[in-house]
Amino acid sequence: YEGEIAEDMVASLKALGGTHTLDDFAATACEYVTPLRSPYRDAELLELPPTGQGATAMLLLNMLETRAPEADPFGPDRIHWEAEATKLAYDARDRFIADPDHVTRLDHMLSKDTARDLAALIDPDRAMPDPRAASDIVHKDTVYITVVDKDRRAVSLIYSLFQSFGSGYASDKFGILFQNRGGGFT
Repeated sequence: YEGEIAEDMVASLKALGGTHTLDDFAATACEYVTPLRSPYRDAELLELPPTGQGATAMLLLNMLETRAPEADPFGPDRIHWEAEATKLAYDARDRFIADPDHVTRLDHMLSKDTARDLAALIDPDRAMPDPRAASDIVHKDTVYITVVDKDRRAVSLIYSLFQSFGSGYASDKFGILFQNRGGGFT
C-alpha cells in the first residue's frame, strides 16, 4: 500500500496512538498458500489455511454431515443441529486457529473423527451451554459472498471488520474502516 490512501491511513492511525509507518504499508505482501481441502458429500471444499477461518466452516460441515437431520432443511430440528454444531466449531476455532507459524492441531480440527466425536456431544432435545466463554464472539460484521457459475467455478470473497463494526475508527480523509480481526486468534 502506498500513495494518498496509505498516507491517510497511517496519519489517522498515528493520531490514535498507533506506531504504523508508510514503510509498514509499502512492505505488505501476499503469500501464496496451499488451500485446505475437505470432502463434503459429493463436493470438495477448498478454504484458505490459518490465519483464515475456513477450517471452522469445514469442521462445521463435517459435524453436520455426521448426524444432522435431513428431513426439513428449514425445520426446527435442523436449525437446532446447526446452532449446536456452530457453537462447537467456534470453540474449536478459538482453540486451534492461530498464526500460521504456530498452528499445531489443524489436522485434528479437520479430522472426520473429530467431527464425529463433537457431533456426538449434541443433544437433539436441548441446547448446550456455551462450550467456552471465548466462543461468545460472533462474526456480526462480516460480509461473505460466494458465486458459482454453471461450470461449477467458484469465487469466495470475505470482507471482515470483526466485532462491533471493527475497531470503531476510520481514516480521516477517506473514511477507511480499521478492523480488529486479530482479536479472534490464539
